[in-house]
Amino acid sequence: MSGEYERDEAFEVFVDDFGERTYPIDADPAVIEKYRGRLPDQLITYWENEGWGAWKDGLFWVVNPDDYTAVLEAWIADTPLEGADQWHVIARSAFGKLFLFGESVGAGVKIDAITNQCTASKSHLRTKKEDDLNEDIRSFFAFSDPDYLDEEDIDEKPLFKRALKKLGCLEPNEMYGFDHALVAGGPNTLDNLTKVEIEPYLLMLRDLGGPMAFPFFGYDFDALASEALKD
Repeated sequence: MSGEYERDEAFEVFVDDFGERTYPIDADPAVIEKYRGRLPDQLITYWENEGWGAWKDGLFWVVNPDDYTAVLEAWIADTPLEGADQWHVIARSAFGKLFLFGESVGAGVKIDAITNQCTASKSHLRTKKEDDLNEDIRSFFAFSDPDYLDEEDIDEKPLFKRALKKLGCLEPNEMYGFDHALVAGGPNTLDNLTKVEIEPYLLMLRDLGGPMAFPFFGYDFDALASEALKD
């Protein structure tokens, strides 16, 4: 963290909810330079001063987008998202929920791999100016919710703390996954949870899941892609 850096209100709110990092990872300077000018300055500032890694004992992770390229390509292939924007994974949950950022539309698109769904607010699916993209980043952190990031079991009880106690802390390349995948009929129970390596597990889920569900299906993604190409 540089001597001149001072946390803004958005990140202060985030830390109030999630605490300080519990698994710190310094952001790679080469990756920072790669994405400077492609991702918002606000995110670059957070990377430089807050870093990557885990918050809330691994419930929430800020990640290097390059580590998720193969997974992202697999999950958006042959979906309305493909070609609609240049997408990057900027964060993920302990259970493999991926948070995407579009270079033109910003934040708001989420892939929930374990349930084979992609969700977004239609208000987010529009091209934005630079100031709005920076505000998207601030809002993404300020409004992140630990309860939303958790998963519930069959009795609607949160799983994360129990998984952490039973299975131990996650490494940067790990997540909690269901041994018998939910999309293959497995139960959402603690006994069915295990620690898995993220990339092969999410690629396996993509193969198992069939066509991904889009609760916002019907949005004109072709128009979005055409608008993005004009910028």
